[in-house]
Amino acid sequence: MKESKDMKDTARLVARLSHITGFGISLVAPIFLLVFAAMWLREKYGVGDWVMAAAIVCGFISAGFTFYHFVSDEIKRAHREGEEYLRRQEERAKNGGGDHET
Repeated sequence: MKESKDMKDTARLVARLSHITGFGISLVAPIFLLVFAAMWLREKYGVGDWVMAAAIVCGFISAGFTFYHFVSDEIKRAHREGEEYLRRQEERAKNGGGDHET
């Protein structure tokens, strides 16, 4: 029984770590991609330096939206898990605590 709980905990930890890793990549990737695209535009077409500034601003805006969605999803998940925990506690109290009523 303990091994099963340990496996579940390990699986949950790996899932959370992969979720956080994906979040980090999704924050950084748009910035790098847009900066590299701006560098390519400057080399290929001789576009001015304003393209690099625009790429950086757009990258940070994209990262901001990603951060906002991640945080709001995590808040919703935590709320659901909290409600589930309270529901399970109430069920345990009804099942186990019913003998103590007078």
